[in-house]
Formats: sequence, C-alpha cells, structure tokens
Amino acid sequence: MIKNKNSFAIKDIFDQDEIDLLIKISQKTDDVKNQGENFFAYTNGFSYNFLPSTIRKKITNQIGSHQPTVCMILKEHVPWPIHSDYSGKNDRNKPTWAILIPLDYSTDTHTVIFAEKEMQNLSNYKNNNKVKNHTFSEKELDLLSHIKKEDLQYVSDPIFYQWKIGSLICWQRNLLHCSDNFTTNKNDYKIALVAFFCEDD
Repeated sequence: MIKNKNSFAIKDIFDQDEIDLLIKISQKTDDVKNQGENFFAYTNGFSYNFLPSTIRKKITNQIGSHQPTVCMILKEHVPWPIHSDYSGKNDRNKPTWAILIPLDYSTDTHTVIFAEKEMQNLSNYKNNNKVKNHTFSEKELDLLSHIKKEDLQYVSDPIFYQWKIGSLICWQRNLLHCSDNFTTNKNDYKIALVAFFCEDD
C-alpha cells in the first residue's frame, strides 16, 4: 500500500468477482464523449448507489463517509493533460476525494498526481503561481511526453500510481494530476470506474 494524506493506492482490494461485475457495468453503459472541445475519453455516468454495497463499503473504509457527486465509467483513448477535478461537478458541499478503479488497459499505464493544488484549472494556476522548475527524470519525462514543457514547469513531485486490476487509487480533488502517455499505438486505451465525492450534509 502507498498512502499519504493527499493521495494513495491500495493493491488487491477488490476480488475478481467484483471486478467482473464492474466490467459488466462498463459494457452496458452508453458511450458519452467528455465535455469540452477536445476528445479524450467517454465518460459514461450512472448512479453510485448502483454499485454493490461491498464495493461501496471498501471505498468508504479508505476515504471515510462522503457524498458521491459523480460516478462514471471512464473509457480513455487520448491521455488527459494536467487538470483538477475540484470544480464543475455540481457539488452541494466542499469537494473531497476522487477514486479510480482500473478495469482494463491495453498497456502499462499510470495516474500521475502532482503536489500542487488548484480549484479551477491549470491555466488559472499558471496565472497565479511561479514556475517550480522541478527536475524530472528521463523515465518521468517519457511517461509525461504528451504534456507541454511549459506546463511541466509549474508542477512538481509527481507520484506515478500504476494501474493494477483489483486496485484502488484515491486523491484529493484539488490536486493537479494527469494520465501518463499510454498511447504507444493508435488503438491503445484504458478503462476504469471513477467517482468524485464531496463532504456529507
């Protein structure tokens, strides 16, 4: 288990029956393109309460009791750039956690969490903060090769959470993060269950 106060990952928390059930859900949801001008993924929403109680309990045991705001099957075909999940999700209360459960992927891949926090978007962060000039390793730069060099100057201390079937990845929604560049060929993809939470009433 890799865990700190802002993000963590736990391996083998879900058994194969639970993963198979989530895969069945992913196959039944209608494909809906992500919002915005650029296509990155299908973000197929459904009710969080539709998940089996065993899965919901395991998530609650890790992040505590929070109100689910968004629940979706993410079918990603283009690597997400650096962004924040904090705003724009119709939260009734203060946003808290995001969780991701990997279901399928065509090649090794990661979710990358940075140390920087932002409540809007990367452009807003860049307008209000100085460059970090963090030194990335060659391996990290290779995994982040889809990110503009200018954008990388504003983030630091990346944690690369590798996707593993049966694992759970969690992060605070105000953390800047992105996908790695998993597209070694045009048919590469990654599929996961993703949910956003806010404080309980």
